[in-house]
This record gives sequence, C-alpha cells and structure tokens, in this order.
Amino acid sequence: MGSEASEQKQNPPSDQRYFPRWNVNNRVIYRTEPSPEHQLSHGHTKDISCAGACLYLKEFLAPQQKITLNVFLSPKTGIDLRATVVWQKAEDMAYLTGIAFYETSDEAQQQILEHAFQL
Repeated sequence: MGSEASEQKQNPPSDQRYFPRWNVNNRVIYRTEPSPEHQLSHGHTKDISCAGACLYLKEFLAPQQKITLNVFLSPKTGIDLRATVVWQKAEDMAYLTGIAFYETSDEAQQQILEHAFQL
C-alpha cells in the first residue's frame, strides 16, 4: 500500500468535478453496511476530495452499496467517513472504486482540505 501520500498533485483542469481531487495514496479501512460480522477490509486511495474518493479495493462492491471507512490522511491522523459506491471496475488484481461521501460534517471536510493544502 506504500507511502501515505506518494503522488501529491491536483487533477488537471480537464477533470470537470465540482470539488477538485488530490492524487494521494492513503491507507483505508472500511466495512460494508450493514455488516453483521463487522468484518473490516483494507484498501488505499487513488485520489480524494471533500465529496468523494477513488479507492483501490480487493473486493467487488455493487453500485449503491454503503460503506463506512477510515481514511488515514497521515500515519497518525485518520478520518471516519460514510460513502456510497458510485462505480467500480476491475484493474490489475484490484477494483478501482469511485465513492461519494454522505453525511460528512463540516469538520471532516475541513480536515480533508487542510490535508490537501499541506501537500
């Protein structure tokens, strides 16, 4: 899973998202909702913004699947988020997974922005 923030640049202007995404490689721990076993799975980010992220995961998740996740913005700082899977595609023995955050507090959004500006 590598370093916590290997590639640290903003996506090009051709990406027409409302919130810019920052290319980062952050560790992620997540579980699907509802998860009766409370089984935790691991992955890492490809990019992140205040509104969502692109993740590398080892398991297939259906669109609209809800997940809770902890994204490690640094080795010592994690942030708890809730998200919905928007899309997923197989890529090199992993699944590239687009997620949209929901019920994200202003404080959590601010933490993501502060982390991005530190990059």
